[in-house]
Amino acid sequence: MVSIEKAYKVIQALTERHLTIGSVESLTGGLFASSLCSVPGASKVLKGGFVTYTPEAKHELVGVSLADIDRLGVVSEKVATEMAVGGLRRLGQHLRQSARVVPAAQHLCFAPLGGEGRGDVVLRGERVGA
Repeated sequence: MVSIEKAYKVIQALTERHLTIGSVESLTGGLFASSLCSVPGASKVLKGGFVTYTPEAKHELVGVSLADIDRLGVVSEKVATEMAVGGLRRLGQHLRQSARVVPAAQHLCFAPLGGEGRGDVVLRGERVGA
């Protein structure tokens, strides 16, 4: 879950830049999107999200390759990236987010349109909300 302080920073940064975000989550079960929704004005920037807990949901809802899931596993970077790209294609937001969990640590993968960022929300090379 994103802290309320970080959620406010993300919403503020996106609002100021007239950008939108969407999420694709798995083990986090929607907590990322829920954190953003706790901020007044979030509906101006949060377009929606997907909770894709099972491999089938990842494939059916956001187009993750079942072959990649079988070969690499659901916590692989490739699958997390496919989740993020699938969310972008389906929601049409400026930023996409997917969450993956590896042993003992949760990693969020954020990628701005046209680039690959990891770890924090990155807008045109500038970190915001992290």
